[in-house]
Amino acid sequence: MSLRDIKADVIDELEENLEIIAAGHPVRELGDTYEDAARCLEALGCCKLLLEMDPARFHRDLVWAGYARRRFLRRSAAEKNEVDHHLARSRCDSFFCAIAAGALALADEIGSLSPTVWIPEGEYEEDFAYFRFLHLFLRGAGPTAPLVEQMKSALGASSPRLAVVEAFEASDADAFEAAFTALVDDRNDRVDRDKTMFSDDVTFAPRASVFVEGLALLRIAELRRLGPRQREYPRCPYAARAVSVSPQPEDLFDELELGRT
Repeated sequence: MSLRDIKADVIDELEENLEIIAAGHPVRELGDTYEDAARCLEALGCCKLLLEMDPARFHRDLVWAGYARRRFLRRSAAEKNEVDHHLARSRCDSFFCAIAAGALALADEIGSLSPTVWIPEGEYEEDFAYFRFLHLFLRGAGPTAPLVEQMKSALGASSPRLAVVEAFEASDADAFEAAFTALVDDRNDRVDRDKTMFSDDVTFAPRASVFVEGLALLRIAELRRLGPRQREYPRCPYAARAVSVSPQPEDLFDELELGRT
């Protein structure tokens, strides 16, 4: 299937999810739907970057993916949806989408609305510690060292993600460059392994072709003057990080709610 055909299928799936959200169901019934909508928006942005080399529309769709997560978290707080594995901090890549687009205030809000404790039913402990570390590191809040230790303990071994947070914690630009290169290689290996398993997921191919988490880490490193050392990295095109989203788009989920009133 061509990438243009995949893009059309992603749009169809996104529209189905938005229709369900617009129908007014309680948020406790919509965890999967919001997650699927966020994945579709991320994938749609990746398609626009790959097909049209359009960073502005790529960033817009990444911000919308961030809005999807923010809306779920806001509604969960308002509707007292407090026992739900979909709340787990690391279940959704919208945090990375917002950072990759340069929408740092949105990323901070997503992080601040997310639980401060690990939710075993929804995520691995090391993933929780990784996401929470990056949120606190991005905003310059601490302490972050306990999260590095939590990640080490949960993993019981080294990993590229752990090496990234250790480099950030130590403010070591050389270590970050080495860790990030290893992370990119590891991610590419996982994509090659997983492509058959996720053959029915229309969002997989475009999201696999652009490393949004990697773009987010490069932006954090640049903000903290820890890199990057190279202009281009595999699946992290420079054009996608050379600028930030501007102006920030309207929240399409506001429009969905207005349509219900």
